[in-house]
Formats: sequence, structure tokens, C-alpha cells
Amino acid sequence: MLKRNLRLIITNWWPWIVWFIAASFFFSEYIVRVSPGVMALELMQDLEANALIVGLLSACFYYPYVLLQVPVGLLVDKYGSQRLLYIMATVSAIGCIIFSLSDSILSACLSRVLIGFSAAFGFVGVIKLTATWHPANKLGLIVGLTQSSGMLGAFCAVPLASIMVMLGWRQAVLLMSLLLGLIAIVIKLWGQPNPAVTMKIAEQRQYSMLQSLMIVLKNPNSWYNAVFVGFFFAPTAVFGEMWGPTFLRQCYGMSAEKGAMFSGFIFLGWIIGAPFLGWLSDKFMKRKLFMLASSALLLASMSVIIFVPNLPLFILGPLILLSGVFSGGVVIAYTLSTEINIPAVSGTSLAFANMASVIVGAILLPIVGWVLDNSGNISYIDNIPNYGPEAFTYAFSPLVFGLITGILFAFRIKDNCK
Repeated sequence: MLKRNLRLIITNWWPWIVWFIAASFFFSEYIVRVSPGVMALELMQDLEANALIVGLLSACFYYPYVLLQVPVGLLVDKYGSQRLLYIMATVSAIGCIIFSLSDSILSACLSRVLIGFSAAFGFVGVIKLTATWHPANKLGLIVGLTQSSGMLGAFCAVPLASIMVMLGWRQAVLLMSLLLGLIAIVIKLWGQPNPAVTMKIAEQRQYSMLQSLMIVLKNPNSWYNAVFVGFFFAPTAVFGEMWGPTFLRQCYGMSAEKGAMFSGFIFLGWIIGAPFLGWLSDKFMKRKLFMLASSALLLASMSVIIFVPNLPLFILGPLILLSGVFSGGVVIAYTLSTEINIPAVSGTSLAFANMASVIVGAILLPIVGWVLDNSGNISYIDNIPNYGPEAFTYAFSPLVFGLITGILFAFRIKDNCK
């Protein structure tokens, strides 16, 4: 009786177990993804780099990530996700080892390229795999929870900062490589897709990779949605993943740990907002409405953070948290990307939107670094540059204008969920 009940529990919960196994890769990749932001000043000192170079180092993750998104979507549509996920988890672990051993900017950048290459398979692979286990009316929730798992990983940059202080940034990165190696093994053993759904998909009409790509590219809604996603995600990429901790350390006098904690509030907000907003869009089937509402609220909160100096911490903290909650609305656009094109190319369509979510950040990260380096009035303490509040205001201003642009494009999207 006990064995039968246990088997029944496992069977009922297996779709969520598979999601947890797959999402653990996306979770761990986010820790690696945001780590340069936590250790930016230490990297400047150890590798003798300025803000522009460290911004480029962080952006090296995004360049292969962006370039590979459409190929990743085509590959998961054609071959499935499990094998790609455990191979890429292994590659990412190797990239972390190389990064921890880097003694120059060149080797550090090459390792970040390798990590970005492997991480490109994370989000789309997780959604494509777990969608085989869950009904379509839970897709918004699944996308939201998956994105939250990544933001939980980003929030783990807070304890990562403490580990870095105790052990050094190289040892902290080595610990991340061990985590990724373990995840690769677990995905290999237990991350299988639903065989019944896989067989059903195999029986449907199959499109070539070129045909799948053209279906997505010929749909204007794919482009409107992609522009919206790119500018909507930019505050998380620029402020949350890279420059937020430095801004808080230098403009608000926070320690490395406290700066990581406060900037991490944006990821904590994502953890709350992404599944909730995804669930709301599932419940009311009004994707576009919630996209517009959440992006407008994000515009308001980020404008205050950027343009109002010397905010009391009891206001700054909640504002960063709310920015994360509102940013979670981007998962609705991800969900919509799978609905504005036919199901057979859902992976490619999702990958196209996900590509946009990082391409804007990849462009802005070094631009922000360049603006900081050329802002004037830079002082140096122990070889570490110190920037003023005005420099960060100028550097972060494109985030606000980008959000306005994204909202304008969102109005042109045809919402297929009525």
C-alpha cells in the first residue's frame, strides 16, 4: 500500500519534478550570468580593467547567447531538449572553471563566451521540455515559474557576495562549476520529456529549420513583441545583472554585500511577479493588457530610481523590489510569443523573443560602462574608480527611453488571447 501510494504521488507530481530538474539549469546559469556585477570592482582591481572593459566582459556572455537563440529554437523544435540541456550544463561547468583560472581579460572574456554559448539553451530548452508535461492553459504559469527560477538564481548573488568576500571571487566561481556539473548528471538521468506528447508531435507535420524560421520572421507580431521584450528586460540586464551593485556601493555608500542585497531585490520582485502575472494572463486570457500595465508601472518605478538622487533606503529598497515585480510581466510576452505563431514552431518563436530580451542588454552594458568612464570627475581609491551620481543618471537614462519605445510597439501587437 505504501509503495503504491508513493508511486501515485510521484506520478502525479512527476510533471513538476521534471520542471524542477530542468529549471535548475536555468537557475544556476543565472548565478553565473550576474556574477560579474557582484564582483565588478574586484575584477577591475585583479584584472586591471576599467568600467568599459568589465562591461564588455559581462556582455561577452550575451553575444553568443543572442546569436544562438534562433538556432536553439530550431534545434529544440527538431531534436527535443533533454540531450541539449545536459550537454550544455557540462559545457557551462567547464566555462566556469576556465573563468576562475583567468589571469587576463582575454581569457576571462573567452570563458564568458563559452558560458553564454551553453546558457543559450537554458530558457527555451526548459519551456519546450516541460510543456510536454503540462496543459496549454498552464503555459503562462510555467513560463513565469521558469523565469522566477532564473531570478532566484540571480538573487543568490547576495550569498555569492559573502562567499566572494570570504574565499575570493575565483573560489566562488569554482563552486558554481561544481553545481552545474551536478545538474548535468541529474538532467541526464531524470529529465525526460513526456513520451506520449513526443510521439504525438512526431506524427504531426514537420517543418524544416528554414521553414520554421521564415514562419516566425514573416509574422509582424513576432517583431513587435521582440522589440517590447528587449526594452522591457533591459532594466534587469543593466541594473540588476551588472551595474546596480556598483551604483549602490558608490552612490549610497553600501558595502559589497549590502549593495548585492539591495540590487538583488529586483530579482526577488521577479520571483513574485513573474508567476503571478503569468497566472493572471492565463486566468483572464488578456496577454496584451497585462503586458502594457506592468511595463507602464516599471517605467514609473525605474524613473524614480534613476532621476531622484539620495532616496531614503526605506523607499529605495521597495522601489527596486517593485521594479522586479513589474518586470515579471515580460513572461506574458514570452507566453504570447508561443501563441502568435503555430505550435510546430513554438520553440523558434519563443527563442526569437528571448533573443531580443538579451540583445538590448548586450548593447547597453558596455555603453553604460563607456558613459561612466567618460563622465569626468572620477576619483581612484586602490586602483578602483569611483563615479558620481550624475554619471549613473546619464548612464541609466536609455533604460527609460527604451521602456517608452517598447510600450509604443506593444500597442501594435495583435493579442491572440481574447
